[in-house]
Amino acid sequence: MPSFKYLSNFLHSDEKAVAPFQRYPDILIANVEKCLSPNIDILREHGVPVSNIIKLIQSHPQALVARSGRLRKIVEEALEMGFNPKRLMFVHALLALRRLSKSAWECKVDAHKKWGCSEEDVFNAFRTSPFCKMYSKDQIMASMDFFINQMGWLPCLIAKCPLIIGLSLKKRVVPRCFGFSSFVVRRFGGEGGWLRDSKKKFLRRFVMPFKTHAADSDEQSFTVSYLINSVGLSPQSALSASKYVNFESPEKPDKVINLFRKYGFTQIQISSIVRISPLILSFSAEKFFLPKLEFLEAKGISRPEMAKMPSVFPGLLRSNLCKTIMPSYEFFRDLFQSDEKTIQAVKYRPDILGSVEKYVAPNIAILL
Repeated sequence: MPSFKYLSNFLHSDEKAVAPFQRYPDILIANVEKCLSPNIDILREHGVPVSNIIKLIQSHPQALVARSGRLRKIVEEALEMGFNPKRLMFVHALLALRRLSKSAWECKVDAHKKWGCSEEDVFNAFRTSPFCKMYSKDQIMASMDFFINQMGWLPCLIAKCPLIIGLSLKKRVVPRCFGFSSFVVRRFGGEGGWLRDSKKKFLRRFVMPFKTHAADSDEQSFTVSYLINSVGLSPQSALSASKYVNFESPEKPDKVINLFRKYGFTQIQISSIVRISPLILSFSAEKFFLPKLEFLEAKGISRPEMAKMPSVFPGLLRSNLCKTIMPSYEFFRDLFQSDEKTIQAVKYRPDILGSVEKYVAPNIAILL
């Protein structure tokens, strides 16, 4: 077996030469003169250290069975992208580029662009983690949808930690984000690197400190625990909010939070709303919030636009629909003589839906 003898000599060990054959048995019939030797020479010519070539042989021996012309082209492509041949990341780039056709690459670039990533963001992500481009288009779309629409993260931040796209949404991402998102993101950044932590490390960093803090601060009431685990408040914010709201079961606050999520509010937006107005969770989702959300949507305000309005006008969700919001809307519609202009004004300044009689009407009367 010429290939075994060649690899045994290169690896300086018969034992080490066995691993490549176990991973890729077809290497037994590989042509040493036409494939193995020329390909290894190409890597060495371009400055790839022998130690990294050995790692490549042991982990992905099939990469060295490719036609030497094909490998040379991939090596040159990796160099053009700015990968340093001295680094192990260069080998990772070769493996990724080897498995990606031009059309597959373009498809995945387009998938990222649909979520607002620039081409530079995509290339930077690839340079950071070449294997991130091995994820399927469906996986990219599903993960980007969650991180952007549910978590409110910016595409450029996701690109800084692209490997989180490959994590299981159901088993890892969603449980961690909905339980700890607001608190963790504020303290440790929104790139999501903490999502890649092993279960043991994650518990040590984020769960155990809270348990210790809870024991020391008497934070074991249901309300405080709920505000931390379901809303995403920090222990300090949850303790402060619990002075204004109290509940013994999750039924009512769950309905409020689920309604907001249904209307496109991200977890971070919900956390911000509750932190500013904890009493929000004590109102009826069906009777108090749903009618005003339906009213705004019927007037042509999209759900993503609606979700941003409370950050501009925190009192919007607390305002009475029949006594405040509707009269204010009708006042401006009569003033503008147009529903379209009124909606534009509401999108720009949601606070005009506040008390017209108390603030707006008297000022307009002065001007007139």
